[in-house]
Amino acid sequence: MFIKLILTSFRRAKLRNFFTFATYVVAFTLLGLLMPLDRVFSGGTSLADANRLIVSNSMSIMQPLPETYVDRIEGVEGVGLAVPFTFFGGFYREPDNQILAIATEPEKFVALIDEVTFSQPQEREVWFSNLRSVAIGRSLADKYDWHVGELISLYSLIYPKKNGSNSWTFEVAAIFDSDGDSGNTESLLIHNDYFNLNRLHGKDSVGW
Repeated sequence: MFIKLILTSFRRAKLRNFFTFATYVVAFTLLGLLMPLDRVFSGGTSLADANRLIVSNSMSIMQPLPETYVDRIEGVEGVGLAVPFTFFGGFYREPDNQILAIATEPEKFVALIDEVTFSQPQEREVWFSNLRSVAIGRSLADKYDWHVGELISLYSLIYPKKNGSNSWTFEVAAIFDSDGDSGNTESLLIHNDYFNLNRLHGKDSVGW
């Protein structure tokens, strides 16, 4: 009896049920992608020394904040460094190949996440100076056989480019490792300035 009532309800509101189901799919997909990000921030801290804080929109981490908040937060007493992050939401070649791609400020990121290491310091400097370049974690680079100097294309359904294309091409400038077991090398880091300049919408805003 109850099953019959449920099926009848589904048939009466197909569109509403579709969007409800899609919401859950998106939520769990984002959860799976952002869990490694938590490891990035918490890898070098403990409850006794929790010196990294995430500031996000009070509504949701998927709602943006004005980029001007970076300077405002950095001016708060006791704050040593404020670093912007935005979830790029990209995939490589096929939608199933989801990539944890994050837009950030390279120099500040390295200063904040001190367990991230570069076996080739010159690669890190190239990443700092080349706005179109990316730094890739060792695990992610090995997974797709990416190498320094290679051009890769990522597709973002969240952030199309100004020309309407969803395809973004980047140059691999550096590959990073982690000096701790809890560190994450499954992510890809994009220049925030390049991302902000070329995206179609959301200009001058950050994710957290």
